[in-house]
Amino acid sequence: MKPSKSKSRFIAGYILEGMLMQLRNCLELNALCRNPPALTTKLLYELGLSDYGVRSFWRVLRRFINEGHNSIVLLRHGNVEFRIEVDVKKGGVCYIYPNAYMDIYDCVEYRGRARLISNSNNLYLYVTGLVDDEVFIKMNAIFLLKKLIDMCGGKVAEDLVGAARKLIEGDFNVLDLQLINNVFITLMRFDREFKELRIRLPRNEGELVNLVPALRKFLKYMEIT
Repeated sequence: MKPSKSKSRFIAGYILEGMLMQLRNCLELNALCRNPPALTTKLLYELGLSDYGVRSFWRVLRRFINEGHNSIVLLRHGNVEFRIEVDVKKGGVCYIYPNAYMDIYDCVEYRGRARLISNSNNLYLYVTGLVDDEVFIKMNAIFLLKKLIDMCGGKVAEDLVGAARKLIEGDFNVLDLQLINNVFITLMRFDREFKELRIRLPRNEGELVNLVPALRKFLKYMEIT
């Protein structure tokens, strides 16, 4: 069964805000952030959810995952596909005051300031690359965003986040394609590296719509293509 738009936006909105909070923590701490969660139960409280809202978030999310709605195709060309995937794990997470939740590696680096919280609900976001449905690369999305900022500056993250927020809120229109196109223009400086991974970057807005299935579906739904 297809998830309702209101519940999808509820889940996606909090995932995006949690990821941004975690990204800011990584930058402020200058942590490596190899595999931090994008959300934890305590982060949901930090973002303003009540006890009921937090329980509802995890209940709805787990139902989506059980129904197979845990990934979105970001880019597809031939037999190569990149997805963003959600993974929920219950277990330990490293806490650094006031609201940073890091992986075990950063817990060791910051052992004077960090403590391990056990039995926490933790949501992770991964960017996964596949060839013929076989995984050939998988990276934490926050780690990837931090590296993107390190190499390309903050503007590329601002454009990505701006486009994501508009898509989640249903405010995206054809003029906003430029936000995503700007990201790929920036990534063109790594065109050779992407070609080694068999990734074709879109050269213009027309190619962008063709190569990003989720964007194409959204624009078709909004009847603006």
